[in-house]
Amino acid sequence: MRLSEMKREKIMNRSCLTLLTKSANPLIILFLLCQSAEPAKKILPSAESEALSRFLWSLRNSKLFGATDVSDSFCEEKYDLYYKINCTSIDNTWHITAISLSSVHLDGYIDPVVKNLTYLEILDLSRNDLEGPIPHELGSLSHLTDLYLFNNFLNGSIPPSLGNLSSLELMYLAYNRVSGSIPVELGELGKLERLDLKDNELNGSLPKELGKLSNLRTLYLSSNYFTGNLPEEYQNITTMESFHVAGNYLTGPFPKFVVKWVNLLFLDLGGNNFEDELPPEIFTMTNLQTLRVSDLNHTGFQLQKSIDQHVYSGTAELQYYRSNPTIYIC
Repeated sequence: MRLSEMKREKIMNRSCLTLLTKSANPLIILFLLCQSAEPAKKILPSAESEALSRFLWSLRNSKLFGATDVSDSFCEEKYDLYYKINCTSIDNTWHITAISLSSVHLDGYIDPVVKNLTYLEILDLSRNDLEGPIPHELGSLSHLTDLYLFNNFLNGSIPPSLGNLSSLELMYLAYNRVSGSIPVELGELGKLERLDLKDNELNGSLPKELGKLSNLRTLYLSSNYFTGNLPEEYQNITTMESFHVAGNYLTGPFPKFVVKWVNLLFLDLGGNNFEDELPPEIFTMTNLQTLRVSDLNHTGFQLQKSIDQHVYSGTAELQYYRSNPTIYIC
């Protein structure tokens, strides 16, 4: 502190003391106390600073992190890394609310200690080389809204505990090595808007419980090993805008209920074994921009005369346009 600033502070303190001795007005006293109080420091609870330290260590990028010891004053420190980790004051206490470490060459694992970052809202570890399972402890993060774990080498199954994430809106687990079935508990994610599980090793039938996701707008399940029919319960997802199940082993009748998805923009059912006819109503869906269907047995639809037809014999693919929409039928 400069000498002039020190003198000014002493004069102000002396004036405050003089006024306090001459006035008994509690409002003046309170005002002076607030004026003289030092700004509150951004101190993390010790449980969070210890958890963050251990969590960063488990991610293993010594070139990026260096020493991963996190002090209680973490939120006041300014380092290149820390702009990717956000602190927020909640009820006059500082907490870690966002960790965004995408594309920074992480090659470790996700430590279950993440459960102690109880105020975490955003966790983005996408586009790295993380291995190991998705810890079931993630399911205890009740404030989590965004979960991005795509483009890693994560394995094991999807923890059923993720169905406890009552605030979750976005879940991206694509491009990993996750196996097993989709937990029915994911049907409890009432705020979920986007679910992306494509390009994994998931199998089994699709859970009908996903039909309870009343706010779901995007569902990516392509390039897995799913079998069975598309559950009729999915017709209840009236908010659906983008539905992708291509590249699986799904069977049964073509899901005619998709015509009830009035907001639908993209529909990709290719590379399965659906049967029956395409419902004619699908060609009059006003919002549909792209439809991809292949390997249909017993197809029996008629192309509308108003549609320009372009046949590519080399690929056995029929592509035609109605205004802007694009439809592929192989």
